[in-house]
Amino acid sequence: MILSRSLKIRIKQTRYLIEFAGFMGAVALFRLLGVQRASRVAGKLAQWIGPLLPVHCVGMKNLIQVFPDWSADRRKDVLKKMWFHWGAVCGEYCHLGAFSLKKIQIEGKEGISSFQGRPCIFVSGHFGNFQMISLALKQCGFKVTQVYRQANNPWVDKVMQRFQSQTCHRVVSKENHSVKAIVQALQSNQAVVLLVDQKFSQGPLLPFLGHLAYTTVVPARCAEKYRCPLIPVCAQRLKDGGFKVKFFPPIFYKNSPKETMHCVNQYLEEWVKKHPEQWFWIHKRWPFCYD
Repeated sequence: MILSRSLKIRIKQTRYLIEFAGFMGAVALFRLLGVQRASRVAGKLAQWIGPLLPVHCVGMKNLIQVFPDWSADRRKDVLKKMWFHWGAVCGEYCHLGAFSLKKIQIEGKEGISSFQGRPCIFVSGHFGNFQMISLALKQCGFKVTQVYRQANNPWVDKVMQRFQSQTCHRVVSKENHSVKAIVQALQSNQAVVLLVDQKFSQGPLLPFLGHLAYTTVVPARCAEKYRCPLIPVCAQRLKDGGFKVKFFPPIFYKNSPKETMHCVNQYLEEWVKKHPEQWFWIHKRWPFCYD
């Protein structure tokens, strides 16, 4: 049976509407609960639902490839904790505008103070609650443009943009002229936050956690053109419910974009190996066979 184009569009819009209704119901619940309870409840829900989803198998495949010496129980435990962590992040998203800065420890603040009012690119990954990075930079006096991956559902995406805009100066999706926005920010002597740990099919294959992975070199090319540093930063979740945002020494452009981004990947590797439960394992990061 071949569906007409208009029928396909209506089916898609209906699906989006159902998703959006569920999404807004969850947002209302999490806002009612307050940030701490929202974090715990969302974490428990994700811990229950996550293993039932197809992407759970992607996470297990990644862990088998990256940590072949681990036992099956250890991998299961990491994924269980990962689901709780990212569920908690979702619950915390609803409270970004009112998030207490007292819950954020900032380490390495002195090392970035000289870049305030100058073009610079803060590079991180889907590790910890990365929204804490923009909050910390805002507290440090930086004017930040944050680049994010657009949600498939356009209605959900608009709400997510509103949440994120509470933590920084400007939010722009990767799909919506993000390179232009990055250039504008750097030319205006502002900061940019980029998450560079996901697959970028147009990029070269670079080592990441023991395997070659398609990696973006856009940050390195911008660093070369605007003579600005790439500053690694991670936002680690702490056991007391708070976060530690740690800024590392700046990376200046090396001999090539590949060499520069390889240095960035090494930082990402270090964070993931130290706290694997706080990384987004369910992304198809490497060119493995996931079938």
